Amino acid sequence: MNIRYAAIKYSRQYRGFLPYLIIAVPYCFYLYTQIVTPIEPIVPDSFRYLWSADMTTEFFIGGSLSYRLLAYLLNNHAIAIVSVVLLCFLLAELSLFSAFKTSRTLYNCLFAVALVLLFDSSFVLGIHQKISPEGFFITMHLLFIAAMFRADGSYRDLLAFAIGVTFILSRNVAPYIALLSVFAYSPFAWKRSRLQTLWTLLLPLAIVSIVAADLTRSHDSSVQMNAANNMLARVFNQPELLDKFVSEYGMPPGPYIEACQNQFSPNTSGACFDHKSLATSDMSTYNYRLIDDPWGFGEWVENHGIDSWQHEILVEQPISTISEFATAFKQEFEAPFFGSGSNLLPVDVHAGIRTLSSTTGISTLWGMLILFSAAGIIYLYFTAPLVIAGASILAAGSIANVFVSYFGDAMEIGRHAYPGYATLSIALGLLLVGLGFAIATTVRNNSWEQFRGLL
Repeated sequence: MNIRYAAIKYSRQYRGFLPYLIIAVPYCFYLYTQIVTPIEPIVPDSFRYLWSADMTTEFFIGGSLSYRLLAYLLNNHAIAIVSVVLLCFLLAELSLFSAFKTSRTLYNCLFAVALVLLFDSSFVLGIHQKISPEGFFITMHLLFIAAMFRADGSYRDLLAFAIGVTFILSRNVAPYIALLSVFAYSPFAWKRSRLQTLWTLLLPLAIVSIVAADLTRSHDSSVQMNAANNMLARVFNQPELLDKFVSEYGMPPGPYIEACQNQFSPNTSGACFDHKSLATSDMSTYNYRLIDDPWGFGEWVENHGIDSWQHEILVEQPISTISEFATAFKQEFEAPFFGSGSNLLPVDVHAGIRTLSSTTGISTLWGMLILFSAAGIIYLYFTAPLVIAGASILAAGSIANVFVSYFGDAMEIGRHAYPGYATLSIALGLLLVGLGFAIATTVRNNSWEQFRGLL
């Protein structure tokens, strides 16, 4: 009897371990491929994260602090950095599984296979091969969502807080996404009777997000360059808007405006300030710095550029802003920056998700908002798998990510907004998993009730 009990216990433990094995095995191939056939990891922005000097104050006030710290701890070794980021993707995948798994082994194995399909894509994994924070940022966003749903008032709250802070410091847009995610998760914490986490986790994270966003605006010079890019690409070529910025926001007039017109677009840049570029790479801070110009444009951008641009798009022209974003959202979602392709399989599931979304009409901004709002409401007021709630919170942060990235910098919009589209596609995949769980559970329960009726 004891031998039989031990065998059953061992069998259950083995079955519980199987989904984790399904998730982990492909990463052996990914890591092997990365080592055997490495891709050139350095991109133009890489210098900002490879801090080779001693730590100074500037180390801590630059963008993507947590990614910069990771590179510093790894002695700026490119292969080590991209390998650790790859392992972060594995941790994110395992964490999502642990947070949203069910009590049934078969469902969990299918869930693990679904996660493998979602992550076996260059659309998700490809960016990790570059010395750039986008890949690390994606993993931290996913880990943050999983950690919030696992927080229960125990040590997990402290772990979730540490992951949350790492996420907030991973990229300039992260504080806004974290703040929205915290507020969006609050009713789910209430629904799940996790009231303690509202005060021990969510409130502290909200405070850290607000402080981090304010410090970034004040001290990260790359944000000032982003504001200058918006002026050059989105204001200079619109006469009425340009006159408004000069007359109402105090932008200094000068011949540089005419010289810069039609030389900038959202994906190109040029030099039109007395044949000099607007910004330069400052190796004393490992960041960009606006160059002084005779008209005081750079000084105006540093002091008023960000506030003026945000006031214009959010207060003066909110309807036009939303309309422009809705149009751009659909175009970028259906034809994302990082393309498509699979690492192991002949098909990329994210291409299928985009096709399904376009066919059903939910690839629009309004379609996504309605879909995931409905998913959240269904979880709050009905019985539904937890993964549906997780998908809705992840989608909310992803859409916010795309919005802030789109209007935050007019240059390289596709690359900046790409992480938001990647996590949004993962959210859609998780929602499909949740729908599958709900259907399977309903069919199983109904079949059992019919069987009992026959008895």
